[in-house]
Amino acid sequence: MIVNIMITKKKIALLLSVSLFCLTVFCIPVFAQEVPVPDVEPGTNLNPDVTSVVTELTSLNKLPNQTPQAVVGSIIKFMLGFLGSIALCMFIYAGLLWMTTAGGSEKQGKALKIMLWTSLGIMLLFSSYAVVNFVFEAFL
Repeated sequence: MIVNIMITKKKIALLLSVSLFCLTVFCIPVFAQEVPVPDVEPGTNLNPDVTSVVTELTSLNKLPNQTPQAVVGSIIKFMLGFLGSIALCMFIYAGLLWMTTAGGSEKQGKALKIMLWTSLGIMLLFSSYAVVNFVFEAFL
């Protein structure tokens, strides 16, 4: 009974920390911008030239003009950084687990397995980065 309560508390703590991490990483602030309204004197024609409207609207676009390849590259770069951060967290968790084993070989074995699989994951990350970089350099 006590073991089940401890496992449940650990799951809740893990869920809360992952949720907090996701909220801080994935919530991007949006800054609203006021659209400048030109001063119009009474009695003037309110139908502006279409080209002036288009130039005004395009000047409001603050987003960079990127090709689809650049957008995909940015997404891949973000994902590799995110997965690298997860790998770092796993190393820290495994290190803490290993240091707090107090001679227990079961926990020490678990910590070593976590470190082994995290190391293999990092190798996979580096190799995928090399492949993606090669494809973008060679073909795009």
